[in-house]
Order: sequence, then C-alpha cells, then structure tokens
Amino acid sequence: MLLVTRFADAAADPVMGSIADRTRTRWGHFRPYLLWGAVPFAAAGVLTFTTPHLGSGAKLVYAYITYSSLMFIYTAVNIPYSALMGVITPNSQERTSISSIRFIGAFTAGIFVQYFTLPLVKFLGQAARPAAGR
Repeated sequence: MLLVTRFADAAADPVMGSIADRTRTRWGHFRPYLLWGAVPFAAAGVLTFTTPHLGSGAKLVYAYITYSSLMFIYTAVNIPYSALMGVITPNSQERTSISSIRFIGAFTAGIFVQYFTLPLVKFLGQAARPAAGR
C-alpha cells in the first residue's frame, strides 16, 4: 500500500507545484492552499488513524482511500508551504535562515510528540492493560 501511494504522490507533487504557481488570488499564489487545506488535512488525518468495524478486505480498501487522501491533501498543503520561502525574500541567506527555523520547529514538535504520546495515552485511559492473572 505504501509503495502504491508513494508512486501516486511522486506524480502529484510536480502537478501541485504547477497548479500553485498558476494560482492567482487576492491572497497570493500559495496562501489559499495553507488556509483552506488545513481542515481537510486534519479530517483526513483523523480518518486515516480511525479503524471502522469492517471486514479485513473492507478495512484494506478504507486504508488505501484514507491514506491516499491524506497524502494528496498533504501535497496540496506542503508544496505551496515549501514554495513560500522562494517568494518571501530574494536573499538566499534569509531563505536559509527561514528554512533552518522551520526545521528546528519541526524537529522540536516531533520530539515533543514522541515524548508525550505514551504518557498521554496512559493518562487518557487507552493504555494496553495486562490480561488478568498475569
């Protein structure tokens, strides 16, 4: 599944870049995708990690649909977001600085999520409980 969706994503990335470059709105080329893509991206993320009570074949189809949707919406948000650095400033040193700050924030958020995920699962009551008698 991951291989199939990654091939589709590889084709979607340049197409999205082309679409974003041709977009002309009062909000600019890229901002509309960030503003209007956030809610569908969040919804697709929730649906991707929600497992319905279906048979195994139907769950596989559900996984393909939701994960593919998540990746396409991610492309629609992330490609314009990445392209913003090129239009914010013509100075390459400033773009490098902006990119560094972006990745520092991303890695900090990743560490935060990794550190607090299991304690939050335990606190919210969804931690795996050992079977009785063990």
